[in-house]
Amino acid sequence: MIQQAVNLCESGDLKAAFGLTLKILKERTDDVDALILQSIILERKGRFGDAVTQIHGAILCRPKYEDKHNFFGFDYPRMARSLERNLLKQDVAVNHHGLKTDEAVRHAQLLMATALQLQGRDQEALAWYEKCRLGDFTHYLALYYQSLITDDGLIDLEGEILAVDFKDRLDAHEIDSLNEALYAETKGHPTFNREVHREAPYQKWITGDLAESPVKPFKRLHEMIRREVDHLRARLTARTGHPFYGTIPEKYRIHLFGAVLGPGGFHSPHIHSDAWLSGGYYARVPEIGRSDDEEHAGYLEFGRRFLGDPESFRGPKRLIEPEEGLMWMWPSYYIHNTVPCKSERERLTMGFNIIPVS
Repeated sequence: MIQQAVNLCESGDLKAAFGLTLKILKERTDDVDALILQSIILERKGRFGDAVTQIHGAILCRPKYEDKHNFFGFDYPRMARSLERNLLKQDVAVNHHGLKTDEAVRHAQLLMATALQLQGRDQEALAWYEKCRLGDFTHYLALYYQSLITDDGLIDLEGEILAVDFKDRLDAHEIDSLNEALYAETKGHPTFNREVHREAPYQKWITGDLAESPVKPFKRLHEMIRREVDHLRARLTARTGHPFYGTIPEKYRIHLFGAVLGPGGFHSPHIHSDAWLSGGYYARVPEIGRSDDEEHAGYLEFGRRFLGDPESFRGPKRLIEPEEGLMWMWPSYYIHNTVPCKSERERLTMGFNIIPVS
């Protein structure tokens, strides 16, 4: 079907070509060829902002796509050049023309920096990253990608991802009882909701904020988290200008939630943009057999990029095996994800974010 769409595009029938790409994407939303062709059509039609969206989508999807199977032969630099060209044509990243919000402006700036970094133009990329480091979601992404260029000590996957083993503080019966209660109460909570479409090939559920819940297991875990966070804050030494050590909050609130993964379930690479510290307590973990060791199914992973692993975005990674009774904490701007689970047994992570308050 993609060849037919390309033929229509080359013959000048852009409307019919675009219609075919919509059919392709309806069947498979991450079809890189269809996204690339849409960006080409949109650029020809002068819809540069829409072209930016589609080519960025293609960049995000491409890690799943082998070069030899890419219909257009687009590699990262070529996609990046297209992204840069459309940004400049729309004039969004330079003069903010047509952008109604500061957030949209910063997002355009981030995309421009990304486009330049993917082309190996690191110093130009750094200048754009600096423009969008304004304390929101794009700030955190800019901070992370900027650290890959400058190697300025903002990322320490070994020293700043911290473990708390509650099995050293509670007996086995207490841990088991707490975990069983957390699982039962999470599954039965009114906000417990399937996060993916019913027809998705994997299973994933998440709750709303449980921090103010009167339910005993949630209250107990909340207290345990607060105790560990307070101990951590007391140990840290402030560093002016550092995004983690320079922003240690005097007061904070805890955002607590339950996340359940079924067979094939995973969490995509993400950050927590409004928090200072993030973490997760493992209340229920499937057994990971030897056959899964090399694939690290169900592991917590740090350092995987939103854009996959092009050469210019390569940096440190760390994999952590989940274990019941174990809690991990890390700076909220650390990109993290879950490797897809294989076990039929559901996994429960009690996630939390430490959010500064005035």
